[in-house]
Order: sequence, then C-alpha cells, then structure tokens
Amino acid sequence: MKLNLLILLVVFCSIKSFAQNDTISAPRRIKDKPKSEYLSIISLIANPEKYYGKRISITGYMITEFEGTAIYLSREDFDNRIYKNSIFLLIGKGSDYQYYNKEYVTLDGTFISGNGHMGLFGGMLKDVGYILKKR
Repeated sequence: MKLNLLILLVVFCSIKSFAQNDTISAPRRIKDKPKSEYLSIISLIANPEKYYGKRISITGYMITEFEGTAIYLSREDFDNRIYKNSIFLLIGKGSDYQYYNKEYVTLDGTFISGNGHMGLFGGMLKDVGYILKKR
C-alpha cells in the first residue's frame, strides 16, 4: 500500500513539474532593473539583424487581441494599423497579459524575427519575462 502511494506521489509530481515547464510564465510587474538591453522600437525595426536572438527591453503601446498581440511605437500607429511600427508578442495562453491591453508598457523578451507574425509586424518577441505598466 505504501509503495502504491509512493508511486502515485512520484507520478503526480512529475506531471505537475512537466506542466509547469511547458507553459510560458505569466507576465508580471517587477521593480528590478531588466537584465536586457533597453532600446527603442525604432532601433529594433531598423536593425533587426543586430538584435536577432538577443534579450531586449522596449517601451510602447500594447494591444492584446487574437493573432495581433503586439507592442506598437504609439497609440496612433495602432489606430492607423501601421503594423510595421510594431513588434508581435508571443505570449502563452492563460497568462494575465490582457490586463495591459491599450496601455503603454515596458517589456522584455527575446527578439527572434525581422518579419513578425505572418510577415505583418516589424519583428517578434518571445519568452516575455516581464511587463511593466507605465504610469
């Protein structure tokens, strides 16, 4: 009986550990200085090859929508759907990033593409480590 309970406990812990490692952690507000290079969206869009695969931090106007979660250079760029002035954000489902919809934020992530989602955006960030709402 004890052996069966021990096996069940090991299986449960393994499944829980796998599930936690398989998801992207929810964006969160932090107060620590980021350990990434801070730059403007303009610099990032103008020199995508320079930052490919690097951890970066940018500030802009964040939109959270289906197939269009992105950070724009400004609200006006979003209102006018100037996608090339934005960076697509690859953020996992189930996180609370919708809280930041239509807000100016600073965030960091790994820059992985000069094309962005389906070639619409000026680039893409994955592994978003934090999102900090601007006051």
